[in-house]
Amino acid sequence: MKSVAMRRPEQALSNADCQKILQKHHEGVLALIDADGQPYAVPLNYWYHDNTLYFHGAPQGHKMSAIAAHPQGSFCVIDRADIHAAEFTTYFKSVIAFGPLTVVRDVAEIKMLMQSFGNHYLPQHEHTVEAFVDQYLNEVAVFYLKIETLTGKQASGVLKEEKLHAAAQMM
Repeated sequence: MKSVAMRRPEQALSNADCQKILQKHHEGVLALIDADGQPYAVPLNYWYHDNTLYFHGAPQGHKMSAIAAHPQGSFCVIDRADIHAAEFTTYFKSVIAFGPLTVVRDVAEIKMLMQSFGNHYLPQHEHTVEAFVDQYLNEVAVFYLKIETLTGKQASGVLKEEKLHAAAQMM
């Protein structure tokens, strides 16, 4: 997996920190280019597993047409965005993943991925998830972004906070 050189390297998140953020959250924004060459960004739930972001949705529509036209995308997850008015700044942490998008066509694989997706978020409801997946299997599309490049950044204020917190812990 590639990383991107940043203008302010001290604000870059490590690959491990980026992966922790992807594991922690369950929604973000998928950015695509549609068939007319227009940018299109859509908020989505996701499941992160093994360097891959999995998504589901309706089998037709703007998103699926855009993926068919240009099967590359980026996905942004915001871990933190606290406004600090006195400093005229935002303390943020965010991650952006880049890579090719693949639509899953095999029904058995779609079923397995949807059950994994549901069980990940609703582990106490496995039987309900299975019944729901069976009921709506033919009405859902599953696609994934295989991460080729992963980058993360945090505000300099977050770095200062973390240093102060670490120093306080040592006292």
